[in-house]
Amino acid sequence: MLPLLRILLIEQDPITLQELSTNLSKTIPNFERSDVHIDIIECLELKQALACVEADGDIQAVVLSWDVHNKGERTYSRFIEQLKGIRLELPVYVIGDDTKGLEIVNESEEIESFFFKDEVISDPEAILGYMINDFDDRSETPFWTAYRRYVGEANDSWHTPGHSGGSSFRNSPYIKDFYQFYGRNVFVGDLSVSVDSLGSLSDSTNTIGRAQESAAATFEVKHTYF
Repeated sequence: MLPLLRILLIEQDPITLQELSTNLSKTIPNFERSDVHIDIIECLELKQALACVEADGDIQAVVLSWDVHNKGERTYSRFIEQLKGIRLELPVYVIGDDTKGLEIVNESEEIESFFFKDEVISDPEAILGYMINDFDDRSETPFWTAYRRYVGEANDSWHTPGHSGGSSFRNSPYIKDFYQFYGRNVFVGDLSVSVDSLGSLSDSTNTIGRAQESAAATFEVKHTYF
């Protein structure tokens, strides 16, 4: 099962909504992302959009068409507040009139980024690329990625576990079944705190420190320790 980047597109005009959705969907293959599934769902009403966010945890980005002629600025600001009340970490990308861009951004501090609607319609690759990059950043696993890479490099160095990556078990005629039962990764991944690049649990350094910061952001706290 691939990670899912589901984008919620909100536009009050049905024709414009269809145009935006179609253009964004056609652009998805340009990124050649076989490692993630990207899809788009559509909403015409703000109330309906809130219900979608409450019901669908796979929504990873919200694109809000901010039409100052249709609804007042306070309506959209209140909607974003309500949405953040459901899922604080969910990014909101606003598209709107180029003459009102600065005014819109000043209405809410919870806007991830602003894009001109006409440009999104004519060249949707920019906003889609922005959302994919943000999704990649939020999906990052600082410690696990570095740890897996280190183990995969088959670094031949001494660590506190004295089995030398399992070789003492693997080459024993008496206990090699112990190695075979658990498999190679258990033993080559059995490291001590001597790998400085991976960091320290005691001092929260390097990749362990970044992983703790990421966990703290996820749980909306100041600090998290492993």
